[in-house]
Amino acid sequence: MGNDSERFSLKIPLALKCSKCKEPASPKIHLDQTSFDWTCPNCGFVHPSLFGLDVTIGFLLLERSRYELITEKDFSMSIVMSAMAFESELSRLFGKWKQIDALRADQDFNREACEKELRDFGRIDRKIDKVSQFLVNKGMDVFVSECPELSEPISTRFQSIRISSLAKDFQENLFWPRNQILHWGDAKNSYEDAAICYSLANMGLLILRKMDEERRKQLES
Repeated sequence: MGNDSERFSLKIPLALKCSKCKEPASPKIHLDQTSFDWTCPNCGFVHPSLFGLDVTIGFLLLERSRYELITEKDFSMSIVMSAMAFESELSRLFGKWKQIDALRADQDFNREACEKELRDFGRIDRKIDKVSQFLVNKGMDVFVSECPELSEPISTRFQSIRISSLAKDFQENLFWPRNQILHWGDAKNSYEDAAICYSLANMGLLILRKMDEERRKQLES
């Protein structure tokens, strides 16, 4: 039996390629790791690796979703991880900027109060709206409509989300399928079901990344 951290840690399989022999590899890391060394199983070459600042919890969880979708073919787990990736990133950014605001105001950051505020938002569509307002002073619909880099792919590549109702559509097409699995044990999902949820979560994370960038610009101006 391992220790508690080994038994309960969430591991992320990464899709990498050896820089020496060019063979693919899937080393697994803990969710909270920011640097790691991995050894190529084919040639034994050791790779020291360090994540960039853009590799956040949401994108790591989405990588786990991709692994479940492509490698394990556990489509229901992939859906669960996709929804988790989006919601985790939403919460992370809320906490990040609450902490930054507290530091700038020379105040202590109260993590428990931050968590309570997130819980009090209630439903995920309301949480999306509230966090968006906090980050960029506008709803997600307005923010995306003003950014062609986001609005164009949504308009041309997605049938299940609309720019005019993003929070509602993310809730219905990403989080409701997750709820069917976790709340009712309905886990008979197809590759197509999981691939749609993966794409939606990926789009959601790209929107949140843009919001984070916009908040930084506001801070610097």
